[in-house]
Amino acid sequence: MRSTTRTFLLWLKIRRYRRASEQGFSRLAETRLVERSLREQEAELRSLMEGALVFGRDITERKRMEELLAAHEREFRSLAENLPDIIVRFDCEGRRTYVNGAHERFTGRPPETFLGKTVLEISAFSMEQHTYHEQIRQAIETGRDSDVEWKARGSDGIQRTFHTRLRLERDANGKVLGLLAVARDMTEVYEYRSKIHQLAYFDTLTGLANRAQFNERILQELQQAGQEGSRVGVLMMDLDRFKTINDTFGHVTGDQLLCEVARRLEASVRATDTVARLGGDEFIIVAPHVRNAAELRGLADRILSTVAAPMQLEGRALVVQASIGIAVYPDHGDATEQLVRYADGALYHAKETGRNNVQFYTRDITDNATERLRLEADLRRGIARGELDVHYQPLIDLATGCIVGAEALLRWLHPELGWIPPSDFIGIAEETGLIVPIAEQVMRKACSVVCRWNSWQEGQRHIAVNLSPSQFHLSHLPTVVQRVLHDTGCRPEWLELEITEGLLLVNHATTLDTLNALNQMGVRIAIDDFGTGYSALGYLTRFPFATLKIDRSFTQSATGCPKNRVLVEAIVAMAHGVGLTVVAEGVETRELADWLAGIGCDMGQGYLWSSAVPADTLLEMETHAGGSLASCHDVVPVQSYLARKSR
Repeated sequence: MRSTTRTFLLWLKIRRYRRASEQGFSRLAETRLVERSLREQEAELRSLMEGALVFGRDITERKRMEELLAAHEREFRSLAENLPDIIVRFDCEGRRTYVNGAHERFTGRPPETFLGKTVLEISAFSMEQHTYHEQIRQAIETGRDSDVEWKARGSDGIQRTFHTRLRLERDANGKVLGLLAVARDMTEVYEYRSKIHQLAYFDTLTGLANRAQFNERILQELQQAGQEGSRVGVLMMDLDRFKTINDTFGHVTGDQLLCEVARRLEASVRATDTVARLGGDEFIIVAPHVRNAAELRGLADRILSTVAAPMQLEGRALVVQASIGIAVYPDHGDATEQLVRYADGALYHAKETGRNNVQFYTRDITDNATERLRLEADLRRGIARGELDVHYQPLIDLATGCIVGAEALLRWLHPELGWIPPSDFIGIAEETGLIVPIAEQVMRKACSVVCRWNSWQEGQRHIAVNLSPSQFHLSHLPTVVQRVLHDTGCRPEWLELEITEGLLLVNHATTLDTLNALNQMGVRIAIDDFGTGYSALGYLTRFPFATLKIDRSFTQSATGCPKNRVLVEAIVAMAHGVGLTVVAEGVETRELADWLAGIGCDMGQGYLWSSAVPADTLLEMETHAGGSLASCHDVVPVQSYLARKSR
């Protein structure tokens, strides 16, 4: 302000001198003096004006810098205050000089509460104060950055895990000015890591180890056993008839059952053992440091006993049994894949030998498995070459001795091995799915035979065909049957489809719908092997059965066992009471046939009259016998007929 006034006064003085000059001062000296004075004062004015301009520029630049710094400070504070990370500054004495908004949000207390105070004086978190303070002090004294991890519970009461970076702040000369602590909430990250680890190494249903963890664990145990010269047992276990339980009571109950079995398994094994679920109802156990086979046998027996104890699921009392196969390192193999395969083979052998038992691996098991694979390959080729055929065992009316029908039975004539028993290949066909096309071929051949049969001989004979579980569960089974009947010209009432009691336990609604559809077509439905499965009298009225077949295990012992005799009589009376026809299987003696006829049994089937024979033999046999293979007084077995025919 003072320099501006001075400039203005100089300007007025110069202006007066110029006016005086213009008015004609005559004296030269005075004029020169005025001019010199004027030049001097103009120079001073110019200097002052230039100085004023420089001073103005300095003010503008300073103001611009101040505004820029203020903007940067606002940006920093905006970022620091809104970051999710907690930021705290400490001076060289460990006192807080700054806390950001995340700190306030987590603690629920204003920054003034903490500023100027150390961690020991007031802790922001529910953590070990002395440990954290010591870490801060060491970082400042040693001049080394560090990382700290700790858990804290905030104002919301939720415990979180933080990873804190302690970083030193220095001046231009490297002198430590303080410490910056940046704490990041890692709770969700660690939870995700835990979930990923859980999914990667644990079964999601039971919480047991999964296949990946099992493979790692057994590899470690085998390596350690190799160094120590000890044994490792591998026990493969699955539940007997789990699929039936699962399909009957539903998958929810099935899952609960698996979880309960998993709990019992963990309670049965040693702390050093590993229990894993490989999938479905298949479990595997790694038992290291075993002394001998007897120790493994004791472990397996304890497992079976624990699993078989009654359990309550969904208000139902269930008893579940299991089978176990065992392979031992190094006795049976030294590689994971080999031991697992051998244990699985031993488990399969346990299933074949009656279930609910323990089997150790033997060389014979591998030989049998190899033979089974070879038989499967031969079966596939046999189907393609037409080696499979259908034979027929007559059904005899016990009152008249006349043939009233026959049961179609599958037979396989192997080009090298000769006749293969159905028990040797039907199971393979079921497991591989080959039974579905095979069973349809059997039905077609049987329907064609009964058409020929009823066209040659007057009457209404029928052919009984067994339905496999795999075939029965096809959603389009009624369509398949309808197509076969149409293609062969067979009447529906000439065809009888036999099912086992086990099928009635699987999906009641679907089973009933399928049976009703077949019954409405006019096809007869028979329940086979009655008394050997889950017999329940309610099935006899709930499902559209026309025939009940008594299993041979009851009929063959009826004459020698009073209890079985009573059971057979009760079955016949009960079946007749609900309008069913009764067929007795396994009739081999005249005494048994007469007794069955006496109690009112409708039909018999067995070696007394004939084994299963080819279709042409069946037709010729009935023609020779005049429609009767065995009257009540004169038995004419098919073997006698065939013997006479061969002469």
